[in-house]
Amino acid sequence: MDSMQEFWACQWLLTNIGETYKTQEILKAIEIAQSESYISKDGHLTAAGKNYVEQLKEVFSFVE
Repeated sequence: MDSMQEFWACQWLLTNIGETYKTQEILKAIEIAQSESYISKDGHLTAAGKNYVEQLKEVFSFVE
């Protein structure tokens, strides 16, 4: 995943977490993503985060 793809995937992940957990606080969304091991402590997507994004984006693309 190149850096722009990772940026947009991370953006999508944080937005999705915010909607799922009903929060608009970015720091809370980051905290949740890190606790679920989707984002590393340095802010990069982990393998689990990449899988989460790939699986759920397919579902949302199909629904749209």
